[in-house]
Amino acid sequence: SWTRSFKVISGVPILVVDGDGGNNFETWYNVAMDSTYRPYGTWDRTAHGKLSGEQLAKFFIVIWNADLAYPALSTDDMTAIGYYLDKGGRFFISGQDIGWDLCDVSSSDRTAASVAWYQNYLGATYVMDDTNLLTLTGVAGDPIGGGLSFSINGGTGSSRQDYPDEINPRTGASALFTYATGREAGVRYQLGSAKVVYLAYGFQAQSSLTSRTTVMNRVLNWFDVHLLDVPPTQDAVVAFH
Repeated sequence: SWTRSFKVISGVPILVVDGDGGNNFETWYNVAMDSTYRPYGTWDRTAHGKLSGEQLAKFFIVIWNADLAYPALSTDDMTAIGYYLDKGGRFFISGQDIGWDLCDVSSSDRTAASVAWYQNYLGATYVMDDTNLLTLTGVAGDPIGGGLSFSINGGTGSSRQDYPDEINPRTGASALFTYATGREAGVRYQLGSAKVVYLAYGFQAQSSLTSRTTVMNRVLNWFDVHLLDVPPTQDAVVAFH
């Protein structure tokens, strides 16, 4: 296994942030990452606290599991991720209820600032909570979604997809997957020199290992970094508090 979880993470180009609020979905991310043969480190957001933008900027790619976390992203998280993307980072985030939590008028975490951040940094407009649709199809010709079709219920996935959001891509973003014609479930987004992939459902719920490893590999390939050729960074994340 390539996974490393230390008090200090250094010499790895990818960071996987376990930000699901203690829901234990990280296992599916780790298995998918192991299949890519890219070295990576992990950070438990709940156990070890927030990360700064400067810390995130030590990594070429940040993968953030935010499924069923409330708040999906704290104000400090949004500030750090915004800093990271302003510096040209590569960011993959997935989770049902991210859009609802940051954008829906019924969410206690929603603010005008969180809506603006969501739109500007994730490249999406929130449409609705809980589509009640559990079969996804990739958008034809898309480098990540093209040719794929899978369920987000059952199989070897985590299931527990009670609130998959519907979203629309904003200017500069393209749809990856749809629940049904015209109902988007994910976007990829070019933000200056930064790149973002956002899935409005929980990646871990994809029902087959093949679909999860294929999507993870395609995301990393679209980020266009030959990570095994990258020299080690130094002291990428500070010690736990």
